Amino acid sequence: MLMTFYTWASGLYEIIPDYALVDLILAVYTFLHVFVAISIFTVSDAFYKKAFVKIHYKLVKMFYEIPFLVQLMTLFLTVQAAGLCYLATYNNDSVIALRAVISIYTWVCSIFLQRLSIGLAKLGVNRCMEIEQEIEIY
Repeated sequence: MLMTFYTWASGLYEIIPDYALVDLILAVYTFLHVFVAISIFTVSDAFYKKAFVKIHYKLVKMFYEIPFLVQLMTLFLTVQAAGLCYLATYNNDSVIALRAVISIYTWVCSIFLQRLSIGLAKLGVNRCMEIEQEIEIY
């Protein structure tokens, strides 16, 4: 059984170009972070703000209902960033160094946006919108 998996995985590795999986994971994280950042940092009177916040709220509830999913995603991103930093120090390849920098930046954004998303999950959509409108008044 293990040998079958090994031949399947090695055949899959030959099909996928170098670091394509890393690039795909970083692209998925970046797309999610852009959506979350737009829903959080947009002014409160924008016509799409409430719809984005509602979708963001549903995503947060969905992700946090699965036990340890967000923590495992953060751990995976940390391991990926550490691995790419290790490869960048021992290889003289600027592409790996760029991937390492992007991975570290994504990790920092992930932690920051997780904290803001937890606040949204605890307060709810309507209360978050009220707080943002109060802040913009002052």
